[in-house]
Amino acid sequence: MIRFVALRLLRALVTVLAVMTFAFVVLRMSGDPAEVLMGPDVPQDAIDAFRTQWGLDAPLWQQYFSYLGAILSGDFGMSMRDRSPAIQLVIERIPATLQLTIPALLLKLGMELRGFQPPDPTETFEFALPEADGASSTDEKDEDS
Repeated sequence: MIRFVALRLLRALVTVLAVMTFAFVVLRMSGDPAEVLMGPDVPQDAIDAFRTQWGLDAPLWQQYFSYLGAILSGDFGMSMRDRSPAIQLVIERIPATLQLTIPALLLKLGMELRGFQPPDPTETFEFALPEADGASSTDEKDEDS
């Protein structure tokens, strides 16, 4: 039982780390955050100051480890767009998240209580193929000649 729980926790940790890494990479691939948020008409000096203020002038690997360290220590930072704590934005969206997840959970529980079993995704699907119920067309040609 302890091994099972430990494996589940390890999987959860790996999943969280993968999601955090994915989020970091996707945000960086979408372009330079300073240019995206400030727009094309802003002077280069202002963009450079913004990069320095938010640590965007550091090498990417330093930004990544700084990001991971801050998240793991519970510091979600500030929103670049709203200049408000990012955790506040997450907390504001919890009610909408619960409005979606609670009905889905209740629906799933109701289906399971009624005995509904979803198909096993590990099973292979068999497709119905027409079977030959007689001789093939070549056999028929041989008989005719």
